[in-house]
Amino acid sequence: MANDRNIILCCDCEGTERELARIFKVLSDCKVDANFFFVGETVKAFPKLVRDIAAQFQAESHTMTHPNLRTLSYARQKSEITGGRKCVEDCIQRPTHGFRAPMHHMNRDTVRILNEENFLFDASRLYFRYDMGKVVEIDPTWFREWMPLYEQLGLKPRTAFGWFRLLSRCRSLCVLPVHPQYSGKNAALADGLRWFINDAKASGARFWRIDDWIAAKGLGN
Repeated sequence: MANDRNIILCCDCEGTERELARIFKVLSDCKVDANFFFVGETVKAFPKLVRDIAAQFQAESHTMTHPNLRTLSYARQKSEITGGRKCVEDCIQRPTHGFRAPMHHMNRDTVRILNEENFLFDASRLYFRYDMGKVVEIDPTWFREWMPLYEQLGLKPRTAFGWFRLLSRCRSLCVLPVHPQYSGKNAALADGLRWFINDAKASGARFWRIDDWIAAKGLGN
């Protein structure tokens, strides 16, 4: 790939319907590729919106109820991971093969389950490092685009999204978070995300679906 500025947006889908719809609109308007990881409970609450998003963007799973997987037994982890996946697939009527752990919390049981269930990729591994076996790991670059600390410091949304701008200019690949309950919380935050995306596009960055990135890099089975 000749382009040396590449961005993978990972949208962890919890939050309200309004917040999720706001993020969907920003990404649709900006005409970039993105990756949505749906919690099963979110799918059950807003099935039509989930189908609308999946018709345009990559759609994968993010557990059933958004627990800290490291606190769960192997059996409960497996139920969360497989149940969340089935919920997404039943809603969008196509197979999924990607996963993202809530809060980036995973352990060896998580890795074992992902391999047993033939997941192609995981996009969780921010804090913990494991041999992922046959699962392709898409390592996150940053953990959250907005947080209460930023607000306490009086930072404006564009200043906070400036971290994304800096990272994307310093690295050949940035795997960046978009949380509806943060970036979709209000119009100002959504506008900050829109500003970052349009700035990145104007400077030549390419946005990727994870499937396409894996294929382009020749990864996976």
